[in-house]
Amino acid sequence: MPTERFGRHVPPQDRRPVSWYAPIGLRQIAQQQLWSTQLLHNLDRRETFHGPFELIDLRDADTGGGFGFDFVADTGDGGCPTYAVARGLLAPELVAEGAAAPLPEGRLLILGGDLAYPAASPEGYQSRLVEMFELARDGRSRFRPVAGDLPADAPFAPDQKLVAAIPQNHDWFDSASTFCRYFVHDEKAGLVGARAPQTRSYFGIALPHDWFVLGFDFALTGDLDRQQFEAFGRLVTSGQIPRGAQLVLIYPEPYWTRPFASLLRAAYPLRFQRFEHLCAEHGLHVRLRLAGDLHHYVRERLAAAPPVGLSCDLVTCGSGGAFGHATHCVEVTEPKVLQWASEPDAVPEELRGRIVLGRVRDAAQAAGLGLCVEPAASTCPAPGDAVPPAAPVCYPDQATSHRQARGNVLALLRPRGERWWASNLAFALLIGVLLQACSGLLAPWLPWPALLQGLAGVALLFTALMLTTDNDPARAGRAERAWGGVLGALLLALAAVLGWGLAPLRPALAAPGAPGVSLLPVDGLRVLVFGLGSTALAVLAGALGVGAFLWLLSCVAGRAVTNTSSALSLQGHKGFLRFRVHAGGLEAVMLGCDEVPQRWVPRHERSAEGLPWWEPAPGEPPLRWRVVDRFEAVRSLADAGIAGQDTAQAR
Repeated sequence: MPTERFGRHVPPQDRRPVSWYAPIGLRQIAQQQLWSTQLLHNLDRRETFHGPFELIDLRDADTGGGFGFDFVADTGDGGCPTYAVARGLLAPELVAEGAAAPLPEGRLLILGGDLAYPAASPEGYQSRLVEMFELARDGRSRFRPVAGDLPADAPFAPDQKLVAAIPQNHDWFDSASTFCRYFVHDEKAGLVGARAPQTRSYFGIALPHDWFVLGFDFALTGDLDRQQFEAFGRLVTSGQIPRGAQLVLIYPEPYWTRPFASLLRAAYPLRFQRFEHLCAEHGLHVRLRLAGDLHHYVRERLAAAPPVGLSCDLVTCGSGGAFGHATHCVEVTEPKVLQWASEPDAVPEELRGRIVLGRVRDAAQAAGLGLCVEPAASTCPAPGDAVPPAAPVCYPDQATSHRQARGNVLALLRPRGERWWASNLAFALLIGVLLQACSGLLAPWLPWPALLQGLAGVALLFTALMLTTDNDPARAGRAERAWGGVLGALLLALAAVLGWGLAPLRPALAAPGAPGVSLLPVDGLRVLVFGLGSTALAVLAGALGVGAFLWLLSCVAGRAVTNTSSALSLQGHKGFLRFRVHAGGLEAVMLGCDEVPQRWVPRHERSAEGLPWWEPAPGEPPLRWRVVDRFEAVRSLADAGIAGQDTAQAR
């Protein structure tokens, strides 16, 4: 776990990215996750929120020209990319290549979770999120900091910035305590001087022109809790969200990248699936499903999503500052299928309706599930399925992602500025020691050699399984577990080769303690040299072997997207989404920065104009933003008329 540093004298480059393969950090992360999961099982914080759950009402916030808001997720890993993204988000007007005019700062900032790594804590939030954003603020912004004596029922003023957020899994590693401190418990404690009006770890926002943004909290369960499901359900059934309204659903993870079959729970659908079905039954249109969690940008489109046939974009945007994930993984390349159906065996009947959206391997697997890959095909079962185009929009593009994956070969041998015992190099050392023990080379001088050799072999097999299943063998598919078996077999074979190849070089000495035998100092030195040399060779062979296998696993199989990406600690291709809601629909622009400066220096003229505190050091690339993707969700005139009538009645 990193030791946090604080204050404006600590530049972004000194807030190092997390070394995800460091054994010390892995143990502490696993320990925190286990504690939080056990606590959540017995006391779910989401069920402790009380009082009415109400929409944050911004329906009158369009004063001309539309209403703008931004979305960013997965910040707070490396200081350099997090600060660069914060600079872009908080610039009063952002100049971007491909944009016809400077893009104004959004009034509403939505944070999609995983705000500080490797685990939530007051220190982690302060060093990796709060200070990075506060020191990126620009005094020329049209938004003023919220007053400390602001009344609780004060209306939203046009010069007040607003912030809303949902937690992801890393935010729950302290049971979402730090998250709630900043975004739930005190409206005036919001980030960057903004108001944080939400009262729970999830939120609903009514935007102008009958657009609604709903942000969900899965905690560590992969689903809504019952209280959250009922709270959102009341917004729909009571008419607070009117018929014909357009929805943006923000999830803590892109669940549509899960295998379709894993999302089918017989007779007891997941609550978020039932909620989407409830929305469709009441004439609401989901136009955008948005999430972070995977640290890249990918957009796919359901061209005619059932039941009404409107388009829906599936967007993963976790480019806020964490290490980059590959875009050539199966989570991206495999087609997505949406099914509108029911569970006839569900009890009571209100559990029957559900919408399932997930990925399938190919058309043959879809057919085996009773689905179809082509929405217009005559074999599509009623009420219908749909999939997006075969080629999603990716950032970085898949060719670049393939090239970057080659870095896995040497990734475990690079400490990347960290002390070796807190870096990926420590994992390479662990693999080497296990290979050495499994090889039996030091058996003559070790107690219980057969036991140690067997335990080392088991540890190698377990490590291989964890690597290929992204540390979750229980939820992984058969393909991931099979790759784990292959890697485990290769590691055992490598240990055998090391034992066979180095055995002739082993000092020909009798084991210590044998009758009439005593090791001379020179003999002990020979054993020590042999032991250190063979271990060093095992470390090198193990690091290169595991690294090469991770490259193969990524580029050939497209599996284990997290473990084949985290060792690379990629700092480039970061960005965020900027939206504008207007009478005609929703416009979205993905803004990306290909190359992030890796050294920053204080800005001398900041005190005079309130400019951001740091600027790129001489010789570093400038902050250059460009439009990576642009898309729009256009609403029909019929829906606009229906929603307008229902909204007038609701008010």
